[in-house]
Amino acid sequence: MTRTTTHVPNIDRYYFDFKACHFSRGYAQIDTDQDACYYGMWTNPTKRVTIEYCEGDVSTQTYETDAEYTASLKWLAEEFGAFKGIDPACRADLIDAFEALGVSDLLH
Repeated sequence: MTRTTTHVPNIDRYYFDFKACHFSRGYAQIDTDQDACYYGMWTNPTKRVTIEYCEGDVSTQTYETDAEYTASLKWLAEEFGAFKGIDPACRADLIDAFEALGVSDLLH
């Protein structure tokens, strides 16, 4: 896994929702109890990427293998108390990608 962290001033999580991590780009939102204008998480099952935004800090995690990626998603579901589910925005391509990885039980 490769992790990069950057600080991007003057944006909020909606930049990711409606542009950078939009479902049309292959991203699904990871819903949590902590979602707010200053916090959000997204994941792309094809690119094996997870992006987390918190108050201007952007952490991008890129996984080398499907196994590494799915282990990370399962860890979130089991250990991150705020996890509610992954929202594939009713897109068949995203649902199919998560099913192929064996984590469709994390979708809602």
